[in-house]
Amino acid sequence: PLSSIPQLRYQSTRHSANRVAWARDVVFALADYREVVRHLNESGTVELTLSGGEPLLRPDIFDIIRVTKGSDLYVYLITNGTLVTDRIARDLGDVLRAYDYVQVSLDGATPEAHDSFRGAGSFDRVLAGVKRLVAAGISVVVNTTPQLGNIGELVPLFHLANELGAYGYGATPLALLGRARQHMRVPVGRLLEIEDEIAMRASRSGGTRYLGGIGGEAFDRALCGALKADPGVPVDPTSVTCDAGRWKAHIAPDGSIYPCVFMMDA
Repeated sequence: PLSSIPQLRYQSTRHSANRVAWARDVVFALADYREVVRHLNESGTVELTLSGGEPLLRPDIFDIIRVTKGSDLYVYLITNGTLVTDRIARDLGDVLRAYDYVQVSLDGATPEAHDSFRGAGSFDRVLAGVKRLVAAGISVVVNTTPQLGNIGELVPLFHLANELGAYGYGATPLALLGRARQHMRVPVGRLLEIEDEIAMRASRSGGTRYLGGIGGEAFDRALCGALKADPGVPVDPTSVTCDAGRWKAHIAPDGSIYPCVFMMDA
């Protein structure tokens, strides 16, 4: 795969709408990670997305990033942003390079909206973290998971990302995992309208880029459902945008490999 996503541990700092209750805390050992990076580098992979749980909970996260950069792979670090201190932002700025990114999750453009998903006080901590990362010269991507409770927040979130100086704003479809199974009645037509509006505003602003993802929910949901029902379902690679198993793979802490994280409970 051109891009791989090692999940550094089965653990989370806070419940979220698509949280899965894993049977145990499993950690991707650093020695194993070194081997994975070596094999991926030899296979032609160019980017590693570091996810969790929360990667910044690991005391060896900078060793992990250095191992990745030592193999000339690009890094895309996904964090909830609440643990980013001045020192962490500075240290990340020292190890990350051009075309490395830090993705920070924001589910609402106000404390009331975001904190209803992530917990009281998290909005202010996330914004403080984003400001520290931007000040350290890091390319930050603000990411949202569109769902029934926050579709009215998506346009304001783009404007907030622009005000914060983020490199980009994008979205990840709600995963068909855990409690999210009960929250999938998203009005896709409305999402497509919102996506068009954000794309237009981004082109006019000349600041934060819109990186896509909002309007992909209908397709991703349908394709993931089809693949779960029949892993052998034929998919025409010239007619779809889903990257599951084509140029991206997900690696669990126990070494299991999946086409994408959405299919881990298939």
